[in-house]
Amino acid sequence: MNAANAHDLTWVAAAPLWKGLVKDRTKLRRPALLRFDSDAFMEDLFAQLESKPEELAARIAAPEQGKTTLKLYQPVHGQFHLVAASLVCQLPGLPDHAVDAAQEKAQFVLRRISGDAELAWIAGKDAASPGAWRAVADREKLDADEELLPLFPGNFIEEGADRRRRLLFGLVPTSSRDTFHAAEVTDPAMVTDDGEVVLKSADSAGALVPKLGVSGGALYVIRCVYRKPRCEPREPPLLSDPTERFAIASYFDPDAPARNIRIAMPTSFAGFAKMKKNVGFILSNEVRRKLSRVGPDALKGTFGPEDQADKGEICSLSIPIITLVATIILMVFVTLLNLVFGWIGLIKICLPINLKAKE
Repeated sequence: MNAANAHDLTWVAAAPLWKGLVKDRTKLRRPALLRFDSDAFMEDLFAQLESKPEELAARIAAPEQGKTTLKLYQPVHGQFHLVAASLVCQLPGLPDHAVDAAQEKAQFVLRRISGDAELAWIAGKDAASPGAWRAVADREKLDADEELLPLFPGNFIEEGADRRRRLLFGLVPTSSRDTFHAAEVTDPAMVTDDGEVVLKSADSAGALVPKLGVSGGALYVIRCVYRKPRCEPREPPLLSDPTERFAIASYFDPDAPARNIRIAMPTSFAGFAKMKKNVGFILSNEVRRKLSRVGPDALKGTFGPEDQADKGEICSLSIPIITLVATIILMVFVTLLNLVFGWIGLIKICLPINLKAKE
């Protein structure tokens, strides 16, 4: 048996997830969707593969409580999603197939669900010809013009076997500039019943729609693809089973999680020196009063009284040298003027004025 032949290979869920999916053959045969809640999701993934790859199962994306449809939020919401799968030989033990980048390609496609059909995204050649979703005749096959997205390898040590294995993963495109390019219309007649904008193509009888529509009813799946485009004889691409169906949240989704925003303050004077000039934070009177209660015993739960002064504050991380010089000069001049003219307040000066009474 030739393990390099596409017909001897198969796509399955990522190897670290097999233990939890062994009783569900449907989930075992399809790629998994993983959810990360940090901008450092790549570092988190490799760290977990290095330490405890079996705990990757805890990152499998699941529908929210009380809902049956899986929804993927955008990076702007603080969430990132990866599709993960393993390309294995159909041999005992399911050994990994090492993809030769010189002759083979491991990729994935994003498809939109329309009834019982799958639609492939056909990217536009330029801004004047936006892309379109086009139905595929056979969902198990690749459309000739279908957009292909990259998969990347990741290695880990298999639990209990002390054997290095490999999984393939790719970033799920939950946002796309094609969505905005395809939505530049102003004619209300070009809006469908579900609120999605539709573009009419002069060259096609079909309709062009945004890649990732904002309507709530759009569902998608992902299929992993294995190709050997540079090998002869040419063999058809090997597609995986579809992932779980999912919706993609819109930019202003009311259920989207709030992204944590943290501003790291300098921890030393050297750190202050590296900050940009004129950077400052404005504190309202109420916030300043609360902060004034924080003292040396705050960690013990003891807070001081609030400062009752009616004023806000501007806290600057760096003060320009011209400001320091001007402040010093001002203090010098004020001191000198006070020494020279300060005695005036101690002397009573009476100036005679000649006033004539009215006759």
